[in-house]
Amino acid sequence: MSDLSRYFFKSLPIYFWEMDSYKDENGKGFVQRFTEVFQEEAELSYDNIKLLPQAIDPDLVKDSHLYLLGSIFGDPPTLFLDKLNYRKLLKYLPNLLKRKGTLSALIDIWKIIGIDAEIEDVTPPKAYYDNNLLFDKGGKFDSYCDSCFFFNLILYDLNNILGIEDQIPQNILDEIIWITYYVTPINGFLNSVIYNDIGSGFLLQEDGIPLKTSEEKLLKIKYQ
Repeated sequence: MSDLSRYFFKSLPIYFWEMDSYKDENGKGFVQRFTEVFQEEAELSYDNIKLLPQAIDPDLVKDSHLYLLGSIFGDPPTLFLDKLNYRKLLKYLPNLLKRKGTLSALIDIWKIIGIDAEIEDVTPPKAYYDNNLLFDKGGKFDSYCDSCFFFNLILYDLNNILGIEDQIPQNILDEIIWITYYVTPINGFLNSVIYNDIGSGFLLQEDGIPLKTSEEKLLKIKYQ
C-alpha cells in the first residue's frame, strides 16, 4: 500500500489512535476501518494523482491533453496546430498577456512561430468636418474614431513555415487574424495582412469607419 493510502488515518489527531473503538481481531477500530474505504480508492488512483503536476505543465502535459490545458489558460490561438509552438506559447503566456495591447506583444507572439512581424500604422488623419470630397453616410457629424488605432500586419516568413506560395488561403488568414487579435488592443483595427509581399486583399474598415473592434472580431473568427 502506498504512502498516500496510509496517509488518511495517520493524518488524524492522536486521539483517534488512542480512543478508536469497536476494534476487530486485527486491532483496527471503526474509524480506521472506515478510512480504509477511501484508502483503497486512493490506491487505485495514486498513479494518476502523481501525474497531476504534469497536467498543468506545458512541457510535460500529454499531447492528448495539450489543448485542454490551453482552454484552462483562456483558449489562446492554436498557432496553426503546431504542438511544439503551442507549448512554447503556453509557457510564455503570462509574460505575453502582461503586455497585451502593446506593439511588442504583437511582434513577440509571431516570434514564437519563427516569423518576423512588423506593424505599420495606417491610422487616418483626424477630420472634424466633411468636405466636398468625403461625406459620412447619412450622418450629421463625422464618425472618425479619435482613439482608434489602424494598422497593417507585415509578416516575413523567410523559411516559408506556413507554406504559402501565391496567395493566402482563407483558413490560414483566419488563423493569422486570430493570433493577431489575441494581443491587439481593444481599440485596434487590423487593416490588412501582408505576408512575404502577398497582400490579404481585405480591409476591416469601410470609408474610414471601423466595422469591428478587436474583441468582436476575435469572437467571430473563433466561433464562426
